[in-house]
Amino acid sequence: MTEKLNILVACGSGVATSTIAADDIKDVCRKYGITNYAISKCSMTEMPSMSQNYDIVFTTNNYRGKIDTPLMSVTGFITGINTAELRQKVGEKLLSLTKERE
Repeated sequence: MTEKLNILVACGSGVATSTIAADDIKDVCRKYGITNYAISKCSMTEMPSMSQNYDIVFTTNNYRGKIDTPLMSVTGFITGINTAELRQKVGEKLLSLTKERE
């Protein structure tokens, strides 16, 4: 059995837009057949220190800092712009991380 994929979703406060993005990420996981995962949410200020415990970080804001964890912006899930393309990119990234764990 593969290890659980740990996903962190960060937004300004760690509540509103991260919840919207997390719901979209759950939908992407379903579509791509990814079932062994856990999603946590946090604020952008908490994200750098928390990121080391996760396999990937998705943000709803721009983040210009440096972290060692793979990072992807999912602002499109909030704005509604290019969501189909974003869903595909997120799905492909999550699949590649899942395969790395096998």
